[in-house]
Amino acid sequence: MNHPTITVASDSPARPFAALPTQRSIAEMNPAQRSELVRWLLSVMMLAQTFEMRTSARTIYDAVVLLADDIDEVQLCLAFSSALNGDPRFARALRQKGFSGSVGEDQKNLTLSFVLGLSGEPDWRNVPERLLETSSDPSILRTARIMLGK
Repeated sequence: MNHPTITVASDSPARPFAALPTQRSIAEMNPAQRSELVRWLLSVMMLAQTFEMRTSARTIYDAVVLLADDIDEVQLCLAFSSALNGDPRFARALRQKGFSGSVGEDQKNLTLSFVLGLSGEPDWRNVPERLLETSSDPSILRTARIMLGK
């Protein structure tokens, strides 16, 4: 079967991906190709969610969570694109779930805090304020200060 191709821009020569790759072709991708496909799908998912094409966004989300190495990042992207429309539901649900024990927990919590602020949640400042008191990571401290205007 011959699928239409999409050229993905990158620093390396353009590599075509099938618009609808088969399960076998996905399994044969090297990690860089798989990562590039995930980024492309995340971009399309975020656009669909931002423009309230919820069914399409959900379909892409369901596919991306099977491919992505970090599902938290996929969920943060969905929450961010929803927040652009003032919809805090995904960010609230993510806050309830939390990132406890996951790799990059503080970075993810700061990102979620930003998304909550973007969607108009009044308590978005709690995370950066807490991290200013508890974190020793210079990049976390710098980001928290910037977020809080300190």
